[in-house]
Parts: sequence; C-alpha cells; structure tokens
Amino acid sequence: MTLRGSVPEFPLDTVLRFLAQAGKTGTLVLTGERSAGTVGLDAGRVVDASSGEDDGDAALGALFAVPAADFEFRPGELPAAVSLSGELEDVLARAREERERLVAIREVVPNDGSLFRLSDRAAARTHIELTSDQWRTLLAVNGERDVTAIAEALHVKRRVALGLLAELVRAGAVDAAEPPPSLLPSLVAPAAPPASLPEASPVPAVESSGVPAADAWEAPASPPAP
Repeated sequence: MTLRGSVPEFPLDTVLRFLAQAGKTGTLVLTGERSAGTVGLDAGRVVDASSGEDDGDAALGALFAVPAADFEFRPGELPAAVSLSGELEDVLARAREERERLVAIREVVPNDGSLFRLSDRAAARTHIELTSDQWRTLLAVNGERDVTAIAEALHVKRRVALGLLAELVRAGAVDAAEPPPSLLPSLVAPAAPPASLPEASPVPAVESSGVPAADAWEAPASPPAP
C-alpha cells in the first residue's frame, strides 16, 4: 500500500491511527524544511521513532511539533530498533506531552542559534536555587556559545542542553540573545503548532478485516484558498 501526503493536511496522529488499524508493518518517513524523521510500525504497533540524535518518545514528540512536512509510508521495512512501547493511544499521549514541552521551550529559546549570557535579572532576585545540572550548564555559558556548543561542552544531547538552558532563562539566571543576522535564515525555529491536536481528518475506509479497501491511497492536495 502506497501512502503519501503532508502534515498538517493529514495530522500525524491520524496517519498513525490509520496504519495501526490496517495492521501495517513498515516505516513512515517524514521530511520537513528543517526537520526529518521516521516512525516504525510492526503489525500495526508503533514501536520506534527517530529524529536527529533522538529516538523513542523524544523523537516522536519532536515529529509531532513539526508544523509542516511531507510523509511517505514504506511498507515491509521492519524498524531497525524498538524504542517505543505501549498501546497506540498511550504512545500518542506521551508524544503530545513532549510536543507541548518543546513548544514551551521555544517560547524562551526561539532557535538553537541563540547565544547565552549571564543575566542582570539575577541581581534583582534574593534567592535562585539551581540543580547540579543547571549549575554545570550555567558554567558553560560565556556569551559566545549557542545551544549546540553548550551541548558539546557538557557532553549531552542537544535536546538536554536546550531544556536546561530554557530552565535557566525562566529562572532569570541567563538571557538568550539573537544569533548574528547572517545565521538567522537557517536557525529560525518553526512556528509553534496549535495548543491542541487538530480534529482527526478523514482517512480511507478500512474493511472490517483490517485490510485497506484500496491497494493504494494518496492524500489529496489541499483545496485552493478562496
């Protein structure tokens, strides 16, 4: 079965529910302007997700946060790993939670090219309590490092450093400054997705046996704007 389309015309959770109901095995490949990843299914169970250096719940949440992407399902390709477990709705619920966390982070750290410096706001506070990981991150802030550079200095994944830096910004310990103008076009973060997932879009009819009614289905193009 060939399955192609795009997000957000067909929300990712809708596509995964359709493939799960059809009992499909294969890999769903998503390609966006600045993000890409895969979701693996085995006999209708979502068992793996990969995006950049992340896998599992973190990767699926990141894919849910992608505002626009093309997707293609490649049947028969067994997932290379198993990084997800649980029933479909549980997997989707965890992905939504991770997506909301990423949206909240992007409210204070708009893009990975932001440069971080110690904040004057700290002087106005009588008490700032930091965890050991936050202290390590604070010591890596020198006004010249961005998210990736700080992650490398700490020897952690970019996602971990991003979360810690967002916590420090909220605590008033550091400020995030815009990257040099020459880097902005490639570093601007994607627009945040809606606060809640869209209504499930219609999907092709599935017979009671769980086998798709047609051998192939391609998501229709969006209608022209009035």
